[in-house]
Amino acid sequence: MRPNDPRRVAGLTLVLALLPPLLAAQDSAAVRRGDRVRLLVPGHVVDAWTLAGGDSAGLLLTRGARDTLIVPLDIVRRFEVSRRTRSAAPQGAGVGAILGAIVGVWVAARQGTGDVLLRGAGIGIAAGAGAGAVIGALVRTDRWYVVPLDQVRVGVRVAP
Repeated sequence: MRPNDPRRVAGLTLVLALLPPLLAAQDSAAVRRGDRVRLLVPGHVVDAWTLAGGDSAGLLLTRGARDTLIVPLDIVRRFEVSRRTRSAAPQGAGVGAILGAIVGVWVAARQGTGDVLLRGAGIGIAAGAGAGAVIGALVRTDRWYVVPLDQVRVGVRVAP
């Protein structure tokens, strides 16, 4: 291979582009007090509680000022931690575009055929995608990372 071989340059570019997210993902599963956690225990999903503490016997979870839950560590089958939230704007734009196209074509079909239908669909897609993106931006969802159970330790720390 030559030093300026396009395949080599493309491969190196890909590695350099993927390296920062991969390095960030290695630290993304660290668990600290105050983190939002989700647990899978036999028959139930304990969803979106705040980690208040823990030891080798179990985890202390809270939700609000009054709700407290103690979960024995030995029954936990899956442990996930929320690192950040993300917007649902792209999904909202997609759904809005589809619904906008349907409504646009329906309204245009009452006015004529041919180019009128295409313009109606185009206007409906643009309006629907915009409205869907705005509505979707208001919806936030958690991004969950799995913490291997064998790395959950006393004091709810992740082993290196």
